[in-house]
Amino acid sequence: MTRGFFYNIIRVSKVVILLFSLAIFVESYIIGLTVVSGESMMNTIEDNDRILVNKISYFFEKPLRGDVVIFNPPIDGRENELFIKRVIAVTGDYFEIKDNVLYINGTAIFEDYINCNNPTNKQFKLLKGRVPEGYVYVLGDNRDNSNDSRVFGFVPIENIKGKAITKLWPIGGIKSLAVHYDENLNK
Repeated sequence: MTRGFFYNIIRVSKVVILLFSLAIFVESYIIGLTVVSGESMMNTIEDNDRILVNKISYFFEKPLRGDVVIFNPPIDGRENELFIKRVIAVTGDYFEIKDNVLYINGTAIFEDYINCNNPTNKQFKLLKGRVPEGYVYVLGDNRDNSNDSRVFGFVPIENIKGKAITKLWPIGGIKSLAVHYDENLNK
């Protein structure tokens, strides 16, 4: 009886270890839950919201305009931090922000998801240009309070760690995060 008892404990332990290892693998490389810290994506994502992140999708496809992405910023000394922003322009797109209106390839974009109540007179580094190969241009939805591509420039696609899929918490705020731009915007 003692031998059978220990045998069952070892068997159950192996299953628990296997399941735990599988859960760590899935959370690290496939899909995970992230807590957002900061207000740069308000009103789409609030401080302390929990979001589901697809960490594998960009191995098979490139980011699209409107995707909300998690990435390491191209800022000296902050490369290991994670930022969350919306992809505004992709490789080859010409973008311009003029009088608080976003233009992609010459077309004005209606952005009903942004929070831009108090336009500031900040001096931004990058308000127009063509996105180079292998990069994206990202902006926070809270344009008045966002450290984004206007400040630090283009984000290398290789810095993107995942695609934010949906907001899970608070429960009343569950929603999809991506928006889709008109396909006629292509270069």
